[in-house]
Amino acid sequence: MQRERPPLGQVVCYALILLAAYLVSTTTAPLRILGYRVDLIGCVPAAIALMDGPYMGMAFGIAAGIAYDMALTGIEGLYPIYFMLFGVAAGLFSQRFLRRIFPSMLLLTVASALGLAVLRLLGFFILQQRFDLLLYLQRVCGQAMLTSVLSPLIYAPVHIIYQRAH
Repeated sequence: MQRERPPLGQVVCYALILLAAYLVSTTTAPLRILGYRVDLIGCVPAAIALMDGPYMGMAFGIAAGIAYDMALTGIEGLYPIYFMLFGVAAGLFSQRFLRRIFPSMLLLTVASALGLAVLRLLGFFILQQRFDLLLYLQRVCGQAMLTSVLSPLIYAPVHIIYQRAH
């Protein structure tokens, strides 16, 4: 089965959205709202997977993971793998069960944030670092809510680009 290639302009526009999310999320003084850091990088593969399916979700998941690796401390190479798998899973799940509407994007964004939190939590256990679990859960919930509130900033342009391309 041959798959049709997405238009180059669409891919370039998606890449610009990822770049904008990267710049907002990783400035030298990261933006904070109510004490939580603004992080929109994970919204990009969620929105693209919702609109264009698992292949584009995987491609931009890898790109988002590389952006995370460039911006944050962590185990190098783990973020691209996570976001690649998330992009594929989100694309497959959205093709089967979701519509291309904002509540679906919200669901995928929260799943992305919570999956990333679980990955980081496993890193704490593997490295056997001491930390306060309740404080960590509070930070995760606050970060997920803030990301969900700001996710229309990613969803709206991705949706417009998708509609114009198709």
